[in-house]
Amino acid sequence: MIDITKKAQEYLTNIVTSDNEIVKLALEGGGCSGFQYSWNIIEKDIIDEKSDEVMSFDNGGGLIIDGMSLMYLLGSEISLESSIMGTKLIITNPQVTSSCGCGESINIDTGAASCPKEEPVAYNADMFYDPS
Repeated sequence: MIDITKKAQEYLTNIVTSDNEIVKLALEGGGCSGFQYSWNIIEKDIIDEKSDEVMSFDNGGGLIIDGMSLMYLLGSEISLESSIMGTKLIITNPQVTSSCGCGESINIDTGAASCPKEEPVAYNADMFYDPS
């Protein structure tokens, strides 16, 4: 799954201004390396419950992971970095193969990023007819 540090959870919870808002993370095409992270504050009533992943925090906040982006974000850690230059969310993604110089754009081996193949749950030989 995706790990989010406590500081990052607090930050994400505090940047929303309404109880009906939540932060959404997606991976979109763009940037000089091919992909870029997209952070948005959305209304909770537009969450796609069939595909988006809803992560609830202990402090009452949460994060939505875009359903199409989820397989490219698995194994990532989201942390918060504060310095004299400002505060920013850092995504450490093990699937990233390279990034641009400014760190805003990444490249992912899309052939390697895939959901695990499901094994058949059961095999029932009685379901098949052998005419011999």
